[in-house]
Amino acid sequence: MKSLADTPFEAPNEAGDLRVNATATDAQLAWSGKQHLVGDKKTSREDLDVFESTFNAACLCIATNKFGQAAVLLKRARRMNMLAPYNSDVFANCKV
Repeated sequence: MKSLADTPFEAPNEAGDLRVNATATDAQLAWSGKQHLVGDKKTSREDLDVFESTFNAACLCIATNKFGQAAVLLKRARRMNMLAPYNSDVFANCKV
């Protein structure tokens, strides 16, 4: 992943976008029973300041039966989403 982000054609915040997508991919792997491909990765503090990364980290926790940690992350993501200018509908029916 580092080599993808270090090209001379890097888009703004491409490294952050790659980390968001990598976390989503890890969550999907865990959901599909391939957790051994994920390992024991931790989401960086910097990434937890981004809604998508926080939400994806929560999904990964749910997929790996870390429900307490998932609840904390979902609450954090919900607060972040409510403060966002676009206020998406991701949590419209969520009762966390």
